[in-house]
Amino acid sequence: MGDYATAVNAYIALGEGDRSRAGEAADGLERTARAALGANDRSDAARGLAGLRAVAPTRPLGRYARLAALDAADRGDTAGAMALLPGAAAAAGDPRMTDSLLFVYGMAAVRARACSTAVPVFEGVIRRQREPAVAEGAREGLGLCALVEGNGWSPRASPPQPRTGSVGRRRRARRPTWCGGHFWDSGT
Repeated sequence: MGDYATAVNAYIALGEGDRSRAGEAADGLERTARAALGANDRSDAARGLAGLRAVAPTRPLGRYARLAALDAADRGDTAGAMALLPGAAAAAGDPRMTDSLLFVYGMAAVRARACSTAVPVFEGVIRRQREPAVAEGAREGLGLCALVEGNGWSPRASPPQPRTGSVGRRRRARRPTWCGGHFWDSGT
């Protein structure tokens, strides 16, 4: 296994130290990220892709966009996630993966308090109904936006449902009602 961290640091220093060699540094960072992925070293692969974005911000990440976007989201880098996730979703070959990435994008927008971005993303995921669990998460995301914006409960949103480990017959779920700044059990 190679020392990918050393290579990443050297290529970043090359690109930042001599802007005329930024293309060479970007090529090296892409090769390093590819090799790190081949060795199942996600950490150094993500560092290489972050370095690639720093050295050559206009260079497309191509097949690495999803990894870089999810890494940014995992690290709590909301701005980075919001910049990378639309491209990663567009490059995803599987419609369910596209919706999953759009859901992560919507949640990043909620964290950034950018519900004007999150709401249409969540609505699109719900409308397509490709993956029920992701659609339910998008409904909860709409509810979060309603709370973040202080608009009360949105009829398009579904309240977060408690997850129970019980087996057997399921009771009909009660839908809480938003009133006076609190959720109330409607008793239905």
